[in-house]
Amino acid sequence: MKIKKTQIKNLIKLKSLKQKEVASQIGVATQDWNNWMFRSVFPHYDKLEKLAKILGVETSELIDDDNITESRIYYKQGLLPPINISIPFYNQKSNNLIPMLIDEVADFATDDFIYIPGLSADIVIPFYGKQMDPVLTNGDLIALRRINDFSFFNYEDIYLIVTKEQMFARYIHSSSTESEIVLKAERNDNDFVEISLSKVKAIYLVVSTIKRRAL
Repeated sequence: MKIKKTQIKNLIKLKSLKQKEVASQIGVATQDWNNWMFRSVFPHYDKLEKLAKILGVETSELIDDDNITESRIYYKQGLLPPINISIPFYNQKSNNLIPMLIDEVADFATDDFIYIPGLSADIVIPFYGKQMDPVLTNGDLIALRRINDFSFFNYEDIYLIVTKEQMFARYIHSSSTESEIVLKAERNDNDFVEISLSKVKAIYLVVSTIKRRAL
């Protein structure tokens, strides 16, 4: 969400604080803080709430008025950031996400929002598994964009394939028949599995990976 950058800087000075001290108090890296302030964007509402408490003001006083309209949307206890700057993050076990990923549940609870400059993605979820090591490791976050055309896949890209019962990240290769696709893991060059497209309920392109240890 857009923030009042100048007002925040002035309030920090009035409190005789340094920006890096404030960043530490709200639990973000100085680099992230500097990036948010430069862009006048705060991607996480809970962090903005902590900032407001430190500065002794209401959270609404830190949000750019241009972003507060009659069509306000609130999610849980926080303001839902504009979709063009934040990506919904679902921090749950893989199988729990299947109903949402295949459109069986429309109002699945979002755990947070992640801002990744320049990235276009639909959702971010945690990855669990060892078959894509070391490209994807257990606990990494993956940013996903849903694809609708199953006729072409880039063999160098990683996709998340979702069926009714399970989901798994793999490389996709063409099959001898148009009704099937071949899935390949990273760890074993001989690990090829054919799956019928009739069983596939959704396919997402893994557009970015966020290493958990870097969060």
